[in-house]
Amino acid sequence: MSDAQKEILRMLSDHIITVDQAERLLKALNEAETRKEESKSRERPGHGIGFPDIGAMFESIGETLSEIGPMVKNTMEDVLTGLLGDDLVEFDEEELTDVEPVSGQYTLAAGTQMIIMNTWKTGHAKGDLVIQGVPGDSCRIDCDNAKQIRVRQDAVHFVIQWAGGPLKIEVPAVVSSLKVRSTGGNIQLKQPACPLNVKTLGGDLELFDVPKDFKAKTMGGNIALHLSQTWRGTGRANTAGGNIFLAIPEKVSVTVNSSTIGGAIQVDEQFGRPESKQTFPGKSTVNVQIGEHASESVVALKAMGGNIELKKIYAEK
Repeated sequence: MSDAQKEILRMLSDHIITVDQAERLLKALNEAETRKEESKSRERPGHGIGFPDIGAMFESIGETLSEIGPMVKNTMEDVLTGLLGDDLVEFDEEELTDVEPVSGQYTLAAGTQMIIMNTWKTGHAKGDLVIQGVPGDSCRIDCDNAKQIRVRQDAVHFVIQWAGGPLKIEVPAVVSSLKVRSTGGNIQLKQPACPLNVKTLGGDLELFDVPKDFKAKTMGGNIALHLSQTWRGTGRANTAGGNIFLAIPEKVSVTVNSSTIGGAIQVDEQFGRPESKQTFPGKSTVNVQIGEHASESVVALKAMGGNIELKKIYAEK
């Protein structure tokens, strides 16, 4: 049994993936190895080839998918998309009503839960999303084509859907939670005032001055996280096929638990000596307590096929 197969079974035993997902991954992996063996044997008879270790398997998700055939590619993408999960649907479509801006802005009530998601259609240009936290209760939306935007709300939710092109949104401080779902574009989020749940497929995530709890996930992209000077809470960041960078201000106390498959973990020497181990070939974990005193704040970082870097940031004088 290869290391890649063992890792799939481990994810199954840890309830990270379902039995059906494990079966599909094992089937895809077996077909990939078979195709590589057949291809290699035609070039150099007598030389079989497989995955030498789990790190090689996940070193580049995009490269792996491009080499193993359309059917296997779709299987891997479907399973990895499932791993990202989606807890977005929490409102009743029938309760939502369309809303028009007044003087170019929307006024939101305190405690509003904002949801931003794209609805790409064939022929539409995919675009990046920029979100800026602002004081007050006014939300502004800036896009190239107003017809690509639909805004609806009910008593609790404020839902923004866009179908193409770049989009900029100002999120007011009265918003109690922000969830974002996107495919094919990058997301940049600055100075939010509420907890975050951000997911994208095929794009990078950049979160600046994060003050509260956060969840950030992407497949095929990088994640850059910059905690605020007063950050406290819990955070999670997961990527398949990308790197994770975490910037931690000098006054923040937090425990950071990092793990990567097929990558390396780099910790700023200013954080002292971390606890590190290698559980099996290709997978590394590093746990480090940062700050002058023990803290209940925790950040968990996981990368498949990418590197993780922890950096200490000093306040400007």
